[in-house]
Amino acid sequence: MELPDTLKHGFLAFEILDVEERKNFLGVVKQMHEDFKMNKSSDFYAVELVATNLILFRRAAKNGDVKATEAYDRMVRLHLSDLKATKNAREGETVNIKTTPAEWAASILKRVNEEDKEKQVEKSKS
Repeated sequence: MELPDTLKHGFLAFEILDVEERKNFLGVVKQMHEDFKMNKSSDFYAVELVATNLILFRRAAKNGDVKATEAYDRMVRLHLSDLKATKNAREGETVNIKTTPAEWAASILKRVNEEDKEKQVEKSKS
């Protein structure tokens, strides 16, 4: 995806994410762009917000912060709904989505966790 010179992935997230979380963030963004056809404006911002909130959801879950986990889960769902709304506006209401936003977000988190585990195994072998 080509972005305007002034917009780069992570422009919202990188101020609050650590180096490893930034890598996970970029992985989520990449996967979302592979999974969905995006426009270059509102979808760009929604993807940034989904990815940021997914990483913050993961951080809260790791820290056992149930209240924050619930809040980030809600935010992810809302931003995924925004993405669906912009897609429907472009393509009409005939879009047939078979997974819920929560299932899709859980799938992304699972992939990110699996990649982290693989990296940890590789590091321990070195």
